[in-house]
Amino acid sequence: MRSRCRLDESLIYLWGKQGVGRSHLLQAATHRSSSLGEPAVYLPLAQLLDRGVELLDHLEQFELVCIDDLHVIAGKADWEEAMFTCSTACATAVAGCCWRPVAHRGNCLSACLI
Repeated sequence: MRSRCRLDESLIYLWGKQGVGRSHLLQAATHRSSSLGEPAVYLPLAQLLDRGVELLDHLEQFELVCIDDLHVIAGKADWEEAMFTCSTACATAVAGCCWRPVAHRGNCLSACLI
């Protein structure tokens, strides 16, 4: 698994081969944030696409946003635009977004943000 991350960045993107634990890491980060009383959300996009792009609205209210399975929105213009809007809102709010090809206030994982 690889990560391209600096401590001053608001987005962290994790990637790796299938089975290396990206989803597990995102779920663990979400659980840890929640256990510390910080609002967190884990969104497995592959299971949530049918709920519509509105799913990505107002995520900047969370301290940690972990978005898994980002690849499933590739080529879907409405989802790509909503994801751009979401990531911009999170960064502006000094929150974050986690995406698996994975976010926490001030950090974002794109497989997760911590």
